Amino acid sequence: MSISIKEKFLGCIVGTGVGDALGAPLEGSPPGQLIPDEEGKFSYRGFYPYPPGQYTDDTQMTLAIIRAILKEGKVDGSAIASEFVPLWQKGEIIGAGGSCTEAVFNLISGKVSWEETGTPRGRAGNGTAMRASPIGLWNYDHPDRIIPDATTASIITHKAERSIAGAIAVATTIAYGVKHDTIDEKELIDLLGSAASQVHSGFARAISQLPRWLKIDEGEAVREITHSGEPEIGPWGWGGGITPYVIPTVLICLYYFLRSPHSFLSNVVKVINAGGDTDTIGAIQGAMSGAFNGISAIPEHLVAGLKDSQDIITLTEEFYQLKHKD
Repeated sequence: MSISIKEKFLGCIVGTGVGDALGAPLEGSPPGQLIPDEEGKFSYRGFYPYPPGQYTDDTQMTLAIIRAILKEGKVDGSAIASEFVPLWQKGEIIGAGGSCTEAVFNLISGKVSWEETGTPRGRAGNGTAMRASPIGLWNYDHPDRIIPDATTASIITHKAERSIAGAIAVATTIAYGVKHDTIDEKELIDLLGSAASQVHSGFARAISQLPRWLKIDEGEAVREITHSGEPEIGPWGWGGGITPYVIPTVLICLYYFLRSPHSFLSNVVKVINAGGDTDTIGAIQGAMSGAFNGISAIPEHLVAGLKDSQDIITLTEEFYQLKHKD
């Protein structure tokens, strides 16, 4: 049975929040820490000083991009930057990374424009990939626009080509999931490699390893992905799990999505149980699986328990309506 585009939009953005909120209390933890409760359900936990169901900067910046597109009717760097700034000025941002924070303070200072605020090329964090899902939704029927729009949305905080390529890979996967009812593994991997290669050849080479990883033992594949892309920062200090370096972040999400694309909750749980930067990998996996499977694939208790869930749904519906107004 075909899933409607509207359901996929809702699944993507609500899924971002669900994965983020499930992973947030476990950030920096070793692998295997997300376990079911006494009733056999995977439920939210609180993390000081926040209650269960609280999401972090991953979802906050994703929603900021949606609000910017709603205002301008397009992906506009200045508008996105203007939506980011209040999150820091009002002290609302939760768990922000160093590169995003540094870039936004550059914006607040007013000394440079949004095109120049991003942190230098050597800092290839996952702060762009985590918020790229609206780019994929907005351009699902115009894939040629993904690279320029993902680049625009990325350089506000990150100038590194690897970070931009990570955002492109996530947005491309989202767009593919919205357009398709089945996943052709080879087709999608080839598409991702082609898109990434236009920005960073090393990222494309890393993506080309996915077919092999999907054939070998899961534990071995996860270990290789954790250390992939010649990271400047090792997994140590992140519980032995996935660091905030963009290449393993995106690859672990692609790996689990491709292993079982129809399994929203299973995929989110597995990626969070890779450990490390669990809120971000949870958010990206939630977006990918949600965009493909739709909101009905997300357990009702996780939708209901997500902070501001109805507001997120309303905003996403407005986003969907703007996209399809003609």
